[in-house]
Amino acid sequence: MSQDQFESKSKAIFSGLPQVEPSAFFAARVAARAAKGTSSEVWIWRWVAALSVAAVVGLTSYIQMQPKQDLLFTYEPYVIQVDFNQSEILLVDSAEIELPEGVSFVSKNEAVKSLKKLRLPVTDRSKGRLPFVVVSERSGDVPLQVKMYNANDELIQTKTLTLHFGKKS
Repeated sequence: MSQDQFESKSKAIFSGLPQVEPSAFFAARVAARAAKGTSSEVWIWRWVAALSVAAVVGLTSYIQMQPKQDLLFTYEPYVIQVDFNQSEILLVDSAEIELPEGVSFVSKNEAVKSLKKLRLPVTDRSKGRLPFVVVSERSGDVPLQVKMYNANDELIQTKTLTLHFGKKS
């Protein structure tokens, strides 16, 4: 449909409707209200809007400033990764993970599940990390100790990883 056809159809539709004229005193009322200034109702709503914006900005800032914790839930398995820096990855041959009471390894092998210490070889040096899976029966801060050994079975370094387990609500 062309612009001319659209315009002619629109005129035809609206030509049959009665014409509405504003009140003779409409302009005078608008001018008097503008000269009087804004009403107190408008000022109240402006304050409410400003306070609402300030509350949203304040609450958002407060939430953003809260420290972020990775919350791990009890009785759920989690993959923990020990990261090695470039100098460690060349020296580390194996790592021994020591679990505290209430934390266990996740495995299909029942013997591995019952262990509190597990020594794992570092086979893939390209990734620079050693993953393992644990589950906790207790909530709160749980320290895991990781000891790194070289090829001669000498202790290179000990790292303590602190995990925070919480109860699922």
